[in-house]
Amino acid sequence: MWMRRSRLDSVRGNVRRGERTTIDLAAGQKTSREPVLEEILVTREGRERYRVEASPGLLLGLARGDLIEVDPEERSFVVLEPGGNVAGHVYGPHDVAAQVPEAVHALGGSLDGRTKDLTVFTLPVTVGFPAIESVFADLAPTDERIEWYFGIVYDPADGVTPLGWWE
Repeated sequence: MWMRRSRLDSVRGNVRRGERTTIDLAAGQKTSREPVLEEILVTREGRERYRVEASPGLLLGLARGDLIEVDPEERSFVVLEPGGNVAGHVYGPHDVAAQVPEAVHALGGSLDGRTKDLTVFTLPVTVGFPAIESVFADLAPTDERIEWYFGIVYDPADGVTPLGWWE
């Protein structure tokens, strides 16, 4: 997710079902209209189907465990089967975000990735939103530079409409 670059075109011919690889998916557009691509760690499940192995940092609407179908030309995806996890994105200094992993692990979650001023966690939705929110909400008052949000709870189109996949 955070290190090696690969092309989706090369993945199709070289990776067999059940093997881990990375794919690049469109996460937005630069002001120059060039696509912003994020490398996603996946396991190949079929022709253009992949199981997400780590929640992404830029790409919204996706979390570890989701089964997706990819459009290789558009570098877009459709979630075929939710994996039952919520991605929690924490923006701010890593020393502050470093306070969270113990609480995340206690809820059955994991630290999935880190880049400059962004830490991504995955938690099972079965622990409930109040428990998940309390882990991240406790960070904000400790440092004004910290912001957090869910990466797969709200519709990326408007940022407020719940996706409802957990119901």
